[in-house]
Amino acid sequence: MNNNKFFRIFLPPTLLLNQISSILFFSYLIGWKKLYKWIFTHSVKSIPVAAGAIGMGCIGFPNHPVFEITNRCNLKCIHCHAQKVDSNNPNTEFNLNRELDKKTDCIVASDKCRNDFDFNNKCNELSTNQVKQIIDDLRKIKEFRMLVFTGGEPLIREDLFEILNYSKQKGFINVVATNATLITDKVALDLKKAGVAGIAVSLDSTSPKIHNQIRQNKNAFELAIRGINAIKKAGILLQINTTAMNYNFNNLEDLVKYTDKLGGSIMLMYQLVPVGRGCTIKDATLDKTNNEKLATFLSEIQKKSSVLVETVAEPQYWAFIIKNKFFRNYNFDNILNINNNSKSSYNFKIKDINKSLKNNFFNFIFKKIVPKFFYGCTAGRGLLYIKPNGDVWPCPFFELNTGNAVKTPIDKIWKDSKIFNNLRNREKLLKGKCSNCDFNSICGGCRGRAFELTGDYLSQDDYCFII
Repeated sequence: MNNNKFFRIFLPPTLLLNQISSILFFSYLIGWKKLYKWIFTHSVKSIPVAAGAIGMGCIGFPNHPVFEITNRCNLKCIHCHAQKVDSNNPNTEFNLNRELDKKTDCIVASDKCRNDFDFNNKCNELSTNQVKQIIDDLRKIKEFRMLVFTGGEPLIREDLFEILNYSKQKGFINVVATNATLITDKVALDLKKAGVAGIAVSLDSTSPKIHNQIRQNKNAFELAIRGINAIKKAGILLQINTTAMNYNFNNLEDLVKYTDKLGGSIMLMYQLVPVGRGCTIKDATLDKTNNEKLATFLSEIQKKSSVLVETVAEPQYWAFIIKNKFFRNYNFDNILNINNNSKSSYNFKIKDINKSLKNNFFNFIFKKIVPKFFYGCTAGRGLLYIKPNGDVWPCPFFELNTGNAVKTPIDKIWKDSKIFNNLRNREKLLKGKCSNCDFNSICGGCRGRAFELTGDYLSQDDYCFII
């Protein structure tokens, strides 16, 4: 390991210590019985992938950038945030029970690109040199040490390996998010040589039929498993990305177990946010009831799983597990043996002490302890998302442009954007129920969902089940 890479991963030592502490605190809250197995099996490979992490939060952890280097793809996933609805057919609805048409195997929809899939159609896509310049500017942001390359399907770009090697040369730890259908043994080894420490593979169901129908390709599941086997064979950390929606909700428990069986180190459980092509299946998003069921289910299955499962677009999960650990059936009156029927002055004084004790305990937990480990929604305050044309968003589900990295250095956008600075100061700026929520700092609501549903990124998250 060269000195530059060593510095990016291990220094300062307090950074790694905070990562370890976050995992241990999470394990304590959940009651994670298989933590020991995760430590012995996955922790070493997870250290480079978590380079720069200061804790746990949405989309894995803060801080890191994600670069969508292309919106071209060999699949047409029904929930894809990177693709717009076909402007010629905006009312297309998805029917999970319909049979796949061979003609849909290689089609993408975009508002400006042709609908017929073409590997050479580089609509709104930055050149190799422009991508490299953005990587140079990202290098100026000291918090960023790991860089995720996504799409579309990043492996479609002919210059991907040149880009990965350049990123590696600049000191970044590379991670690639992919549907894995194009990964063979050779491709996996080439990715590893190009500095890829982790690969996130999209997998929506243990059922090939459901996965293929969601991905709109009759071979998607088979090819994804081939890619997963190649990734494992190459010795690269395997992460599974799943989007929870009504189409696969009843299969999620089996999918977590399957991820464990596949040897996955990390699993990101995305919630469907109705953006991009996903706006055509808005009815498949989980309502409040199912959001809470998902959080309950994940906290329970985590106890006996050796894969680390984290949520995306459900920052309430962190508040949920804290609330369950410290405040479920927590009765300060019982602790102090207060007789609620008593009207004595002594009892009122005790009640005042009890109220003060409860407030001090709450403040200690939520203002001193938890914010050191959990960050909830990281949009704009621990994460930035770069689109194929260089536009910079707070996150992939947050369709609000804060500037263009070709026209303005991205380090300047990260530092000076009013939107980013408002999100970093959300505790004082959020509106509605989120403004007064005790879990504001460790949750904050899904800002992307709030923006898509209301047009105001500081409004309350109406899908929250905590408040």
